[in-house]
Amino acid sequence: MADGYKIITEIDPHSIVSEQYRKLRTSIDFSSFNKDLKVINLTSTVPKEGKTITALNVAMVYAQSKQKTLIIDLDLRKPKIHRSFSISNQGGVSDYIINEHSIKNNIHKVNECQK
Repeated sequence: MADGYKIITEIDPHSIVSEQYRKLRTSIDFSSFNKDLKVINLTSTVPKEGKTITALNVAMVYAQSKQKTLIIDLDLRKPKIHRSFSISNQGGVSDYIINEHSIKNNIHKVNECQK
């Protein structure tokens, strides 16, 4: 995780910041309480607003609550999410789109949350 983002909800799950991400998860869940929520999309037109770190931490709090969680980095020019999990950036979304890799080759299980 040297050049990646630090996922505070994994490093210090009892911190005040981690609690705020859990509150965000709860707000998302209650905003769609009568629907089966499948996708959460974080986007912005401005760089460096915190999309990546927010996506990582929201994904982590969902995973920590034992929900199946898949995070997809769709920044095709400057992908960053792979760095936080110390995984290769080879075989990503672009390769899947042009049929270079199957979807199974593009999914990396990075950890099993035991919390």
